[in-house]
Amino acid sequence: MISDSKRPVKCQKKGSGHRLEGPRIPTGVSRAFRVEREALTAGDLKAYEGTYYCEELDARYEITPGEGRLVLGSPRAGDISLTPENRKTFVSGAGFPLVLFLIGEKGEVTGFRLESDSLSQLIFRKE
Repeated sequence: MISDSKRPVKCQKKGSGHRLEGPRIPTGVSRAFRVEREALTAGDLKAYEGTYYCEELDARYEITPGEGRLVLGSPRAGDISLTPENRKTFVSGAGFPLVLFLIGEKGEVTGFRLESDSLSQLIFRKE
């Protein structure tokens, strides 16, 4: 992480006389958040299994456990492998780069949120 500042960066056109506000991020560097890694067992992964629905998109995805990962069944992209970083954070090289699971007060999986360059804040609730 370049800076721990939570203040957004405001950019103005070059030569406009305005300065960049907030922490500077070098060209070619993306903002990242620190993720604490945690190994999940086959039993842990079973808790994520089920159908998830997003009302905003009127779309359903099926999640099943695989070997050390989850498999998200996507109608458009086929099966997408989700690799766990910890109980809440899973990553994929295709389709949905970041899947953040929602965990209820009793530790149950209640849904997930997709995060990518083009998608943000889409919530899928476990049915």
